[in-house]
Amino acid sequence: AGVMETMDAELSFQWNDIHWALPKAEMLKRVSEWNEALEQYCDSIGLTGSEREAVIKLHTASPFAPCGNVKCGKIETGVKQYARCSKCYSVAYCSSACQREDWKNHKQTSCKPGTRERQTSGISSGESLQQMLLDNTRK
Repeated sequence: AGVMETMDAELSFQWNDIHWALPKAEMLKRVSEWNEALEQYCDSIGLTGSEREAVIKLHTASPFAPCGNVKCGKIETGVKQYARCSKCYSVAYCSSACQREDWKNHKQTSCKPGTRERQTSGISSGESLQQMLLDNTRK
């Protein structure tokens, strides 16, 4: 079964570290593919009206990432606008002030040795979108 067939109502498209590993063009392509698959899913199960709108609103992918500082709440207005952590590349911040504020938490949870190498090794453009999303929703 594909991503949409196994989609739980509580799950939605969420930014995670894999997005930062993708080149901008590939990420935009995958966002588009996800949103097209979402429309097809709604069509296939006959969703209409407000119910369809609610599912689309909950699950639509956006190319704009949130600031890595959860206390901030800002979201990019340009694709890959925020600067990534130069040590691990797994998170990005809207400002150096937000990065400083989040540093204690980030270094303990995400900024581990070797993370940058894993992030910059790239993701095969042939990698299945469905498999990538399934893997990330199972975590």
